[in-house]
Amino acid sequence: MKDHQYSHFWSLLLLFWILGALSCRKEETGPLTPLSEGNQWILDSMRVYYYWNDQLPARPAPDPDARQFLSGLLHPADRFSYLLDPDHPLTAYSSFAYYGLEYAFTQVKEAGDRWVGIVTLAVPGGSAAAQGLKRGDMFTAVNGRELTPSSADALHQLLKEGKGVTLKTVRIENGTLQEVAGIMLPPTHFTEQPVYLAKVFTTEASNTGYLFYNYFDGRFDQQLLDSLYKLKQAGIRNLILDLRYNPGGDVSSAALIGAVVAPVQADEQFVTYKANRNGGIIQNTFQDALDDAPYQRYTFDALLPYRLNLEKLIILTTASTASAAELLVNNLSPYMTVIQIGGKTMGKDMASFAISDQRPAPKVNYTLYPLVFKLYNAAGKGDYSAGLTPGILADEFSRLPLRALGDENDVLIEQALEKAGGRIAGKVLPGRPSFTSSEARSRFFPPIIKKR
Repeated sequence: MKDHQYSHFWSLLLLFWILGALSCRKEETGPLTPLSEGNQWILDSMRVYYYWNDQLPARPAPDPDARQFLSGLLHPADRFSYLLDPDHPLTAYSSFAYYGLEYAFTQVKEAGDRWVGIVTLAVPGGSAAAQGLKRGDMFTAVNGRELTPSSADALHQLLKEGKGVTLKTVRIENGTLQEVAGIMLPPTHFTEQPVYLAKVFTTEASNTGYLFYNYFDGRFDQQLLDSLYKLKQAGIRNLILDLRYNPGGDVSSAALIGAVVAPVQADEQFVTYKANRNGGIIQNTFQDALDDAPYQRYTFDALLPYRLNLEKLIILTTASTASAAELLVNNLSPYMTVIQIGGKTMGKDMASFAISDQRPAPKVNYTLYPLVFKLYNAAGKGDYSAGLTPGILADEFSRLPLRALGDENDVLIEQALEKAGGRIAGKVLPGRPSFTSSEARSRFFPPIIKKR
């Protein structure tokens, strides 16, 4: 079924449901607290589209807060449905959005088990990078407030509000933390280029390419292809695809990577979307997924010059790896051996689409994003809400300081290079408990948005 036909079907179904609900409401028995127009619209929409629509409460209690009302409808397994209310916009986003900064809070045994913040990513063009922060730098206070287990939540809140912060940076000397400087970070607008680094590791055995890709963003698909082509020209036989902090994004970009790195054809199945019984099943080939690109569209034939002939595809993951990034790991596995190294992924194994009031005279101005589809690969494998577990478990925080992206001594890259052949990795050490801003960002980041 074509996308526009599918969208028309859903819209008609919702209209019929609302009309039927209005006609039948007077027949309900027992005390019933009337719902507001907005609450009723949310409930009616969920009854049509929601994956778990058969488990919605029959008579939910009204709530003037639309987000709280939606929260009361959600299935226990649903962590990711959400609603946008322009009359009550969110006021806190993430340290990434305002400062181009990702970080982790953890204990450092090398400094007497003190709690520190560790910079995991300073985005080029962002405030953190502009002020000289780099991956591996440490800080112990935000706006003068010291980091402790009891203050961690409050400091995380400060870092995601975008009001400007000052970090007290430190370094480890002789087992103690020595203050380096106070670094002020103003909020800054920037555009992330999702390909941070492409390089080649050369050994006697073969050349191994490395690509750090941080967001499936169709606006930069050509830059992605250009980077993959340079690796092809270098004669790589293995590829390390670093998705450790990737929160997801455009499925079309995931299909584009798949079409380049995997031995697949245009008409082979890339993803299956399974909805409730109202919506049924949608199967998308690689070309179907490419056709859904929100920006430039590529035909499968146009990608032929970029295609790689790989012996091994190695994907690096953490708990921050989510959504379209997880989809790529799972949905290439029927066609090639995918070696996953790092940590278990987040478990965003579902997709949504945007729902707004389409009546001729709209009465609510919310945009609702309920979980609508479960995602499966060509072999029928899905249901990874607990995350995808790597074949080789490794924690990047097991050895400090953190190395730069693309450094062969980075814990995850070291393991990947050993798997690619020609290198001997160090012993896999126990990890350490940590809170990471990238995981919080990936949790907040929208799930896969299916085109209607």
